[in-house]
Amino acid sequence: MSNTKVIRPILPVAPEEYDPAYMNQLARTLEVLINEVRNPLTGINGLPDQNALSSLEVGDVYQDAGNLKIKVEGDV
Repeated sequence: MSNTKVIRPILPVAPEEYDPAYMNQLARTLEVLINEVRNPLTGINGLPDQNALSSLEVGDVYQDAGNLKIKVEGDV
């Protein structure tokens, strides 16, 4: 399983008064977050398949015929 860490965008700190640059930065950040919610599996590459099941630990994620699965106790 990949140990890649996903870095989420941080919302900018609001200024005391209206600032167009802040509003643009906020809008871009929110757009990134919305896109991540709409496409939650973007960036998941190289998942092991069911052939690697014996080498995975309980709780590991793998793919089986295009379906995302989690290894549980009792899986071979």
